[in-house]
Amino acid sequence: MGKGIYNIKKVSDEDIERRLKSSNASIDIPLILRTVCKPVKDHKDGRKIAVKLRRTLVKNPRGMGIAAPQCGIDARVFTYRPCVGGAYKIIINPKMITLSEEMLEGGEGCLSIPGVAGNVQRSTKITVEYIDSKDELVRETLENLEAVVFQHEYDHLEGVLYIDKASEIRKITP
Repeated sequence: MGKGIYNIKKVSDEDIERRLKSSNASIDIPLILRTVCKPVKDHKDGRKIAVKLRRTLVKNPRGMGIAAPQCGIDARVFTYRPCVGGAYKIIINPKMITLSEEMLEGGEGCLSIPGVAGNVQRSTKITVEYIDSKDELVRETLENLEAVVFQHEYDHLEGVLYIDKASEIRKITP
């Protein structure tokens, strides 16, 4: 993947079920998690949504981030911690500007899909734009773990789950 376009390949629900069955796991995916979310018009509303998301995330210490559709909200908002134990960032109406061709494969899980994990390839360096908690447009380059977490949460806003991209899905103990 090069500059400009964040190319998302949707995987059929049948393929996901086949892959999950091969790992002896089964899940029901709510429709909101397969929805391309709507942009937030009023950033104040986006901040309110982000506060709700952060409260939910605080209750789930294993999670690095959470996106609005995971809480049943059709909005392009998420919050995440750029590093373990770091302060939360509020992301409103994000855009992917560039993605590095250099990829990193690592294990991922998701609060919306408990009990399974998978190996996913992600770009190691990305440039993004979004509105922050101060209602300012931010353009920044993220690397390594922060880039991976941002891509995972961004995918939620596009109706894509990590299991769509995983090379292997396996059961885990929560």
